[in-house]
Amino acid sequence: MDLMKMQSKISRRNAGSLTLSALPLLALVAALSGCGGSAGNNLADPSVTDGNKIVSCSASGATACVTAQFVVDAPVVGLNYQCGVVNDVTDSTGTVVCPDQSVAIFSLQGKDRIRSITLGSYLVKSNRDTGRNATGSLVSITPLNLVSSASDATSLTDAVATPVVNIAQLLETLRSISSPYTEGSPTSRLIIDDLTKVKINLLAANIPASDVANGTFVTAIQPILTSLNISLLPQDQTRTRFLQALQAIQAGSFYTNPVFVASIPDVTAATAANVATLATSATTDDQSVLGLANVIDRSGNLIGHGAEWSGNISPIDPSTGTKTAYNLLSGPDGYTRLLLTSATSFINPINGFVKDNYIWQPKAFTLDTNNKWTETGATPTKLGQATFSKGRLLGGTFIVGNQPLWQNVTNNPSTVLAPVDELATWTQTNSATSTPYLGKLTLQKTRSVDTFLDPAVFKTAANVGKNNKGIFPLYAVLTFTYVDASNTKQELGKQGIAILANGNIETDMNKNCHAVTTKEYPVGVVGAAFQGITNISDRFISPIIMLSGPQFDQLDGMQIGTLGFSRSAKINVVGALSGSINMTENTNVTTTDSAGNTTVVSTGEQSTLPAIYTNFYDLWSAIRNNYAKGKQTPADKALTIRSLGTVSIALNTSCYTPPAGI
Repeated sequence: MDLMKMQSKISRRNAGSLTLSALPLLALVAALSGCGGSAGNNLADPSVTDGNKIVSCSASGATACVTAQFVVDAPVVGLNYQCGVVNDVTDSTGTVVCPDQSVAIFSLQGKDRIRSITLGSYLVKSNRDTGRNATGSLVSITPLNLVSSASDATSLTDAVATPVVNIAQLLETLRSISSPYTEGSPTSRLIIDDLTKVKINLLAANIPASDVANGTFVTAIQPILTSLNISLLPQDQTRTRFLQALQAIQAGSFYTNPVFVASIPDVTAATAANVATLATSATTDDQSVLGLANVIDRSGNLIGHGAEWSGNISPIDPSTGTKTAYNLLSGPDGYTRLLLTSATSFINPINGFVKDNYIWQPKAFTLDTNNKWTETGATPTKLGQATFSKGRLLGGTFIVGNQPLWQNVTNNPSTVLAPVDELATWTQTNSATSTPYLGKLTLQKTRSVDTFLDPAVFKTAANVGKNNKGIFPLYAVLTFTYVDASNTKQELGKQGIAILANGNIETDMNKNCHAVTTKEYPVGVVGAAFQGITNISDRFISPIIMLSGPQFDQLDGMQIGTLGFSRSAKINVVGALSGSINMTENTNVTTTDSAGNTTVVSTGEQSTLPAIYTNFYDLWSAIRNNYAKGKQTPADKALTIRSLGTVSIALNTSCYTPPAGI
């Protein structure tokens, strides 16, 4: 299955010289996960004036250092931490750098360390991929990680979560007035400044982590509050802020790779339980394969589209004698579309467990003479709803369905068994066999979201100041184009969008800047906001967009910047106030020498190549078209042509008005 070659061929035809791998294997995508980091900020690192020697991880002699970010409602700046011989303070992006497998103790230290407030400790471990390899993806640390007894809490109101809320409450209360909390916009950081560190010395004694956990710290910190003329933030407000951050940490794109799992030969009922997204019924050769793509935004809204192949996996070519579920992907029956039944997040943001509302409904669609998809029914096949249960997001990156993958991702020895409820399972009724499909699930997070968006880029009415103009909410129109069989550029369609001040992206269905009330749909999230390096006046945001549902007509299935199926994209908003924005790709150009060393030739920030879209559904027709010669239909060929193309963006100048600062 030379997917790379096939996809490259289609990509060159539709997007000039761009090369695109539509279905990278798990190992490749693992290397791309967490690529949402911003490139800069406009605040200096907090000064360190406590008189103690700062020892960084790089200077400590550690063989492996792990980069993490400490987050409450936003990255926490100026927080002291110690891990082994490392003694440091979080920088302007809340960064923590500790030796791998070391215990980090977090605290608020007074000037010259005369007094301190200890928050708790955390075992810092690198994130792992499904092959147990350490990845460079950012590790998120929150107050939840400092309270092991709260790891299974279902809500921040649970009694076991009280110590977690206490830690968040203390930090939220002592944040610098220079960086106040901005409601409805992820553009502020939680800074513990030097003034606060001076006031910590007013404590009568050091406050241990146990006092923070049990709430007795409230009385002890009164001298600090009085001197700073502030009050303790109420716990209900603390929970609201913290939950928003937990949702942002969870936000991003998730997907399965059906080509990867379907290529495994001779998967029977006895072995299917260890194969992700593959299920087997009581009949040995009767199997089902799922391909799922999801985006979760900063509010927990779930966007997704899916495809399912089911049937007998007996060899299509008897001469090969190989039974493989890949026969379903390349066979003549094609796939059934799956649509989500719930628009709410399927992962609990507190404990990471899969919720029981993660349900996919098979839907029947037909193609009209213009190759537009039209829904024709709710249950067109022998298959009922695919219902997922159990499973847990591990390391912020994987949900896994079997012991070996769990073992690798968690970096546990083979003697440690995964808790049953941490392995993801799914079931689906199968009327043809009267026996349900039973399967496992593995989802990978292929693109993460920054909890903090630089206010110098992500300008809203709440952060630009009175008498100034913000940019967001921003109303724009996406235009999708492809190159047809005669090498002529064709417009596929347009879609109005609104990039909201809270960092989410939703539709503007009437392209009227929401002037007339109509039903709007979540379609994505802003992954990052960063200033230019090559041109320091540039202001970029990196979008993750997914159009899913019949309301999008032939644009249903579009993905932009998900990294699971398409390149990363960026939007330069520097000209928004003068009426102009543009979107281009945001992928680094690299070269690898004979020794295997990879060098970045040019960064994605420098790229001026057009942004790329991938259509989730049309892509499967492209695969069948390429690998099942003689079986493809005219519709397959038409859909293959438009499965990849370019996408551009323009301000909706007919109605967009930059918001006034408040």
